[in-house]
Amino acid sequence: MNARMKKTAVLAIAALMVTVSSVPADEVAELGRRICRQYGDAVITVKMVTRSRTVYSGRQSGNDESKSQLMGVIIDSLGSAIVSLSETDPSSRWYFDDEESGDFKVENEITDIKMLMPGGEEISARALLRDKDLDLVFIRPVKKQQRKFTCIDFAKKDSLALFDQVIFLGRMGKIAGRIVSVSVSRVQGIIEKPRVLYIPDELASINGLGRPAFALSGKPVGILLVRTMASRGFENSAIPIILPAEEIVEAMEQMQ
Repeated sequence: MNARMKKTAVLAIAALMVTVSSVPADEVAELGRRICRQYGDAVITVKMVTRSRTVYSGRQSGNDESKSQLMGVIIDSLGSAIVSLSETDPSSRWYFDDEESGDFKVENEITDIKMLMPGGEEISARALLRDKDLDLVFIRPVKKQQRKFTCIDFAKKDSLALFDQVIFLGRMGKIAGRIVSVSVSRVQGIIEKPRVLYIPDELASINGLGRPAFALSGKPVGILLVRTMASRGFENSAIPIILPAEEIVEAMEQMQ
């Protein structure tokens, strides 16, 4: 390739990069910081204790207790929050073929929930509703709180298109001082039926499920969760998705 052709190729690549970037990088960075300031306290750590057992042909075995820390998103002024069901109960990702699994099933019970607020306060909570299809668990403080909760109003929503940039908020673990984190991803695909689901790129789920997602308008577009699919035998078939805000709002109505 001669010098002139190399120059043409470089200019073509540069033009493509400009076309792909819908918003300049510095503007995306400033938007991410603004979202972090506005909604950071709505992303919390949820401490959960669960007890699980297996049942096969009417016989129970095991009664194991496990503790987990996961991300929650506060969604209203009462302190109600959403966490990923599959993060609290991995067996919720399994769909068994009746012919091969027989009467086998896993029962999972949440025995204790604590909402760890950004200031360090722990609030006892209870589970209100589980939705396996949407991978949601709604929780709420056991006692009515006098404090004002920072929340994300998913009714004030936006939508995404293919290859749009999306900003995620998260909260890191104890080793990082439980600080708020922010990251950027892109929509690599959109499932249309039976409901709209946005598929982020492969790196989106590295920092954990349960993170709220925002469009470049600054409005919420959904929460990073998991979609599961029925499969033969005990095969685990699941992919990370962004559950759109309208699905969250509809599910919230069942919680009332």
